[in-house]
Amino acid sequence: MTSRTVLTATLLSLAVAGWTMEATPAPAQQPPVIKPTIVAGEQSIAIDAVDLKQVAKARFFVSQDQGKTWTLAQEITVDPANPQMPKFAFKPQSDGAYYIVTAIVHRDGTTEPEPKANSIPAKALLLVVDASAPVVSMLEAVAEPVTDPAATSAVVDVNWVITDANFASATLEISTDGGATFVSAQAIAATGSTKLTAARNGKDGALLIRILAKDAAGNQAPSLAKTVILPQPPDPEKALVVAVSSLPTLAEVQPLPDAPAKPADAAAPAAGTAAAGTAAAGTAAAGTSTAATPATGAPAAAPAAPVATAPTTTKRTLTPPANTTFLAAAAAAPILDEARSLRDAGDVDGALSRYLRLHDSAVAPTAVDEELAMLSTAGDQAAVAGIAGDLPPELRGDAVRLAQGKALLALGRPADAETTLLRVRAGSDEAREATLTLGKAYLALGKTAASTRIFEKLAKGDDAVAQEAKLLRGK
Repeated sequence: MTSRTVLTATLLSLAVAGWTMEATPAPAQQPPVIKPTIVAGEQSIAIDAVDLKQVAKARFFVSQDQGKTWTLAQEITVDPANPQMPKFAFKPQSDGAYYIVTAIVHRDGTTEPEPKANSIPAKALLLVVDASAPVVSMLEAVAEPVTDPAATSAVVDVNWVITDANFASATLEISTDGGATFVSAQAIAATGSTKLTAARNGKDGALLIRILAKDAAGNQAPSLAKTVILPQPPDPEKALVVAVSSLPTLAEVQPLPDAPAKPADAAAPAAGTAAAGTAAAGTAAAGTSTAATPATGAPAAAPAAPVATAPTTTKRTLTPPANTTFLAAAAAAPILDEARSLRDAGDVDGALSRYLRLHDSAVAPTAVDEELAMLSTAGDQAAVAGIAGDLPPELRGDAVRLAQGKALLALGRPADAETTLLRVRAGSDEAREATLTLGKAYLALGKTAASTRIFEKLAKGDDAVAQEAKLLRGK
C-alpha cells in the first residue's frame, strides 16, 4: 500500500514536471557579440580558406538591418587551373552597420550554410561605415586680462564640444602667423575646457585657435579657426591716465564739510574762512593776518600758516612785442633755437624776450610751454602767473593751466589756484598732477576733507604723484 502511494506520487511529480517543461517556451536566441570594424568607405573582403584548390565558389551575403534579411551581394567562381583568392569589393551606399557573411562551395559538393533571415552567424563580419568627419559644434576662446607690464604671453580660456558617434581623438592647434601654419598645442577629449598659455607675436597679439578631430574610421577635418586677440600688457603711463579717469572730474571735486570744532577749539580760526574767496584771501594765506575778532570779545585768532614765500611781482618784461606780424614755421624756427640757446646758457631774460616774440607764431604752444618751464625753474613764479594769465584762449591749454595753478599756489594764492586748476580736463596728461596741486590748494585753504579725499585717491598709484600724495595724506 505504501509502495503504491509512493509510486503514485512519483508518477504525479513526473507528470507535472513534464507538463511544465512542455509549457515553457525556449529562450530567444541572442545575437553573437561581434566586435565591429569601423571603416570610412570601400573595403576588400576575402574568404577564409585553408586550401584554395578545393574552393569552387565564394558567395558573399550582406545584411544592413541587423540580420533580418540577407542579400547575395556577389558570387565569385575560382578557376581550378589558376586559383586566385576571391575578394569581395564592398562599396557601402551610406553610413551604417553592415554584417557580411561568406559561404564557400567546395569542389566535392559540400557547401557552407547561407545566413538565414532573423539570424546572425557567429562568423559574420560587422563593418560600421562612418564616412563623415567629426564636427566641432562649439568652440569658444577668450583671452584673460594681462596685468603684468612685462608679460610676453597670455592665458586663453577654451571651451569646446565635438560631435561624432565614433570619436577617437582631437588636438587643439594654434597659429600665430594668420593661419599660414598651425602647431599642436594640447590633446583634448570630445568635450571639455582648458587654459592655454599663448606667446604674444607682435604688437597686435592676434592668434588663431582650431581643433583637429579624428574618428575611429580615420576621418578628420579641422574646425573653423577662432580668432583671439591677446590683450596688451598694461602701459605704466596709460595706467596713470586710467587711474586719473577713475577720479571724479576736477570740476566735480567739491570741498566736503569738516566736522564742527569742539568747544575747546573755539578760539582756533576756521581754516578756510579767511582764504576761501577773493585775492585778499590768498594774500592772507601767504602771511598777512586777516583773522576776525569773535563777537564775544575773544582775542583774535592766530593767522594761517604761510603757504609760500615767493615774491608776488617780477621785474621782468612779460608783454610780447607790439605790432608784430605772424611768424610762419620757417621764420619762427631760428628764433626758437636762439631762445633755447640763451636759456641753456643761463640768460633767462634774453631767452624770455625771444619766447615772447614767438607768442604770435606757428610754434607758439611750444614756446609758451618752454618759457613757463624756464621761469618756474628760475623761481620766478610771478612771471609764470602773469604770462599764463595774459595768454589768449587758444594758448591756454592744460599744461599752461597746471603751470599757472602751481605758480599761484607758490605765490600764496590758493583760492586763485583752485579756480585755475578746476579747468584742467580730467582725461588730460596733466590731470593727475593738477589734482595733486588742487589738493595742496585745498589744504592751504583749510578744506581738509576735500584735500584728504584727493590724496587718498592719488596715493593708489605708483608714480611720483602717488608718493607725494602718500606723504601729504599723512599730514
